[in-house]
Amino acid sequence: MHILSLNVIPVHINLDQLVELKIPAFSGVKAKNNKLILETIAMNGPLIKYDVFRNLKLKGLDRYSTVSRRMDDLKERRYLAEAGKRVIKRGRQEEESKYGLTWRGFVACLSIEQVRSNIIQVLKNNPLLRIPEKETILSILNEISTQQELKVLIESILNEYFVVIPNIELINDEHLWMWLLTIRQPQLPKDFKFSKIPEDGWELLDRPVILRLIKEKIIPSIRQNMIATKIAYVLFKTLDNLGNFISNLNEKDKPSKKIRAYIENDLEKSFRALEKDL
Repeated sequence: MHILSLNVIPVHINLDQLVELKIPAFSGVKAKNNKLILETIAMNGPLIKYDVFRNLKLKGLDRYSTVSRRMDDLKERRYLAEAGKRVIKRGRQEEESKYGLTWRGFVACLSIEQVRSNIIQVLKNNPLLRIPEKETILSILNEISTQQELKVLIESILNEYFVVIPNIELINDEHLWMWLLTIRQPQLPKDFKFSKIPEDGWELLDRPVILRLIKEKIIPSIRQNMIATKIAYVLFKTLDNLGNFISNLNEKDKPSKKIRAYIENDLEKSFRALEKDL
């Protein structure tokens, strides 16, 4: 079990230096190749090793064995994970693993400008980056902001985030976002705003995408929660009625018989009566 500790970070340290300190895969002699591989998968989505090699052949990674070793290492260190199979033909049909970005890999990739500049595309293309109602959230972001505005927002958070987190390889994926709670208020430009949000926010409802999301996602979710709440009410009210019945019994009443009779007869009637309210 690792003990996480915060190191004292010099005030004037820049983002590149923070990346080297906090993302081990992006430091040392293998850093360049690791960045190229993760960036390629971030931008394109899950790929087999050969497709990564083919994409990077013109960028200096001209040996398949190097790409394969680097991808195995990145998987071992949980920047990548298997994301399905692809059937390929090598004399006969074979299945080969596709590699996709994990949340650890995604956070590491945020240090790459190309990824920050295309954040919605990256989130769409990488299925292992699971978010509740992901498509809905990305559609809303697309409606209220530009890619450049998202990039500025991410960059304002990123430097602070890399200051507070420990070595990223010591953090489980599910805990990565908890560290956002420890950062100070992001230093956004004074004139920053989401330009696609109208002065009158209610006018967002005039946009087909927003209206459709409300009709297809938000309203059904409210109704589902309302039904679940009513069901819980019926169950607890029924149990409360049973509790009141038992509380009024004493030893002379032959409780076992009366409780059994109540459950078999009156309790069911009580439940059915309450059920009509659903």
